[in-house]
Amino acid sequence: MKATLSGDLAGISLGQGMSGTARCDAGALLLPLVSQAGTETIALRLWGTGRFRAELTVQPSDPGESQKLVLIGFQATAKGYTLAIEGKF
Repeated sequence: MKATLSGDLAGISLGQGMSGTARCDAGALLLPLVSQAGTETIALRLWGTGRFRAELTVQPSDPGESQKLVLIGFQATAKGYTLAIEGKF
């Protein structure tokens, strides 16, 4: 599977595309996507009920990028900076 994102997030370009292999995970369809550079990941979970959860993790190389990510809601984690979004589709 391949997904393409366009634009940038706090100065980090996400337009290179992301790919991964879909699999089942605890009753959800999991789409673990990774950028070509390996510094951006998305774990997208979709449930049959219409619920979804997306976790975007970024490993910025520039400390200035880290500050921008925090300002828009990302949390510092052991894997980088993560933003989680949940909802229904």
